[in-house]
Amino acid sequence: TPVTTRVDCLRAEADIAHMHRDRAGAIASLKEGRALLERADDTSGVRYNGLLTDLGGIYYNTARYKEALELNILTSDALDRNGRGGTLAKATLMINRSSLLYRLGEIENARKVGEDAIQRIRSLRGAQPIPIAYGISFGTTLQRLGRWDQALAVLEEASSQAKLPDSEF
Repeated sequence: TPVTTRVDCLRAEADIAHMHRDRAGAIASLKEGRALLERADDTSGVRYNGLLTDLGGIYYNTARYKEALELNILTSDALDRNGRGGTLAKATLMINRSSLLYRLGEIENARKVGEDAIQRIRSLRGAQPIPIAYGISFGTTLQRLGRWDQALAVLEEASSQAKLPDSEF
């Protein structure tokens, strides 16, 4: 459909703008794409989630944490609406939300969300260890709260993973 084609073009324009460090241009393109999808009531697919994730990533990388958190919640809600609430994508959004809450000074909320996310990731990945970045993020939150033993366990797990040749950051 023309809307999806236009949105794909806008995402490409946003990527190009972002590569040229034109974050305002990238944000404008992504916001336009979001508006097009929302007006067309096309918010149930990967295209919409990807667009929100791209926009949230720019906000995160430019320290606009409150806006990034708002998009994280929207993306998470969209996954739930579309039957993807039990996926690794949802757990990853939760880890990202924990990181955003931490940066916004909501350390205890960051711990709660991070703990839930780590449990989900462990159950989804089976015997595979959690990705290193997730362990570092959650371990740092635990450290900040003075939960030294828990922080040490999570950070040691991340450290041993990082030493493996095929580790997943």
